Formats: sequence, structure tokens, C-alpha cells
Amino acid sequence: MSGSTQPGTNQSSDNKDDEKPDETEPDVQFKPVTELKEQVATSTGEEDETVLYTKRSKLLHFDVEKKAYETKGVGEVKLLQHKETEKARLLLRAEGSERVILNTAIAKTLEYTNVGKGVRIPVVEGGKIETYVLRVKTDDDANALVNAIAEAKNKL
Repeated sequence: MSGSTQPGTNQSSDNKDDEKPDETEPDVQFKPVTELKEQVATSTGEEDETVLYTKRSKLLHFDVEKKAYETKGVGEVKLLQHKETEKARLLLRAEGSERVILNTAIAKTLEYTNVGKGVRIPVVEGGKIETYVLRVKTDDDANALVNAIAEAKNKL
């Protein structure tokens, strides 16, 4: 039994040298498939506007036929006011894709009310009024948004 080895142990010390990886690095150069041109400046349309309010929210749309709310998306809602014309609008872009989910002007004749943790937003689409709700985290956030919209309406 003196010549037997236990499982998992190396039989000789020269096997350790064989297990070491090759430490030489290859000299490889990659050429780009296409050359990138100068970066183009993108415009969001918000450059001439001041942000009056911003908060993360979920947009819900009331479906009259189903008599239920359906989620349109989640993102950062912004109440923006143009620096020269004083017109205000609500803008909501989806998180991740930055796709515009809501972009509506604040109208002096429409009433914006809070409903618990949400704010009811009436929007004129195709000649009829659609009802949206911006759901925020707390009741205080909803009250702050309604107050910010009221202040923007007074400047119209």
C-alpha cells in the first residue's frame, strides 16, 4: 500500500508546472467597422422652459368602455413653463426609453384636482375630454402638484 495515492492528490510535483496558464499576451489589433462622426446635439424642446415641478409618477388613463384605469407608464413628470410666452404644460417621459407618454398644455378652463395620491388631468383629444390620473407617492406630493398647476394657471 505504500505505492498507492489518495484521490485528489497529485502524483508528482512536475504536474503543477503543466497546469499554469500561458502568461504571454497576444498582440491583436481591432479596426472599427465604421468611423463615428461628430456627435449631433439633440434638442428635447425643454431648453426655453423652466421646471416648476418634477416628481416620479405613474400615468393612468380612464377607459370609458371598460370603466377602468389602465397604466400607460411610469416616469418623471415635469410641469414646464415657457420663459417668454408663460404657457405651461405637463410632460411625462417613460423611464428607460424616454418616450413621451403625456404632453399636454395646462388650460385655464380645465380643473385639475387631487384624488388621494393622484391628480386628475383632463386632456382634450380628438375633440373630446379624456381623463388621466398622475399617481404620485404621497398625498402631499399630489397637493404640491395641484398647487403648482394652479400657480401656472394664474400666470396664463
